[in-house]
Amino acid sequence: FKTLKIEWLYMHPRVSSVKEMKLVIAEYREHSNHIRPQSTNGYLQPVRFEKKRMENVAQMEKSLGIRKC
Repeated sequence: FKTLKIEWLYMHPRVSSVKEMKLVIAEYREHSNHIRPQSTNGYLQPVRFEKKRMENVAQMEKSLGIRKC
């Protein structure tokens, strides 16, 4: 929540309605989930981290001879 306040809400100080605030928060979530690198993900963007993880899982399944149905 601290990051939301510092990085996003303070950049949009003229929010005048709840509807506008919801839009600002939705923009932040999109930014945070798809664009902003995360330290817990090895400084990868969440979407890239998930793609890499799924590639690793597929490679492991292939090496173990596991087939998906």
